[in-house]
Amino acid sequence: MPLPLAKKAAILVLLLLFAGTILSPIGGTAERWQKENQPAFNAATLEDAVGQGALLGIFGGFRAIMADFAWLRAYLHWENHDRAACETLMRLSIALDPGNLFFWRNTADIIAYDMPHWEIATRRHGGRIDLDPAVIKQISQKYAQRGLDLYANAVRIFPRQEGALWVQCALICQFRLNDPRLTADYYRKSAECPTPVWFAPIAYVNILTKELGQKNEAAAWLRSHIKKIRSGQYPAQSSAALDRLETKLRDIEK
Repeated sequence: MPLPLAKKAAILVLLLLFAGTILSPIGGTAERWQKENQPAFNAATLEDAVGQGALLGIFGGFRAIMADFAWLRAYLHWENHDRAACETLMRLSIALDPGNLFFWRNTADIIAYDMPHWEIATRRHGGRIDLDPAVIKQISQKYAQRGLDLYANAVRIFPRQEGALWVQCALICQFRLNDPRLTADYYRKSAECPTPVWFAPIAYVNILTKELGQKNEAAAWLRSHIKKIRSGQYPAQSSAALDRLETKLRDIEK
């Protein structure tokens, strides 16, 4: 005689409870193994999961598509000047598709150039509050440094773009920090890296001579740099670049 439906359901529940009791030690062992060997899946926040690489494994071959989607969402927040949401989604795009240089450069530039203005405008409450110049400078420095840090990380991912990335750092120092010494240092790093930007040596020397008044230091560096180019240490430097540097050295020495 077949059992009524209610009795069948009751028996099924009892069996599941019994199985759960019997298998709970196994489940506990699996849980401990998972925590020890896959800590990314125990992240408390989305940012932790991104940092531990969990999302890279979860999305698999769809990472690039998800990165583009996250970037589009970030752009919507950019239009609304929402700093936190915009930066979170931009950094998510980088985490999902770290080989996309577009994400790195635009994230760094938006943080360094746009976000200080957003925070300053928020603090001013539509112009009703005057901010102390020292506070404005502090805000600009905060975001500029975050942009510089992002570019420094990008250099490790894109070594062939090192020279160009250091130039972007120099521009942040020039236009956001108004720091000629730091600007010059980044131009020097570009000039001395394996993939230099052609105008970086001249830019470095110009800042030393015209803004910092250090002609002797500029001439000494140029002599050393020209010698290194002639010895083949910087094969990317062309003969035309060498001619420009020698002309610049003669102008300084006059």
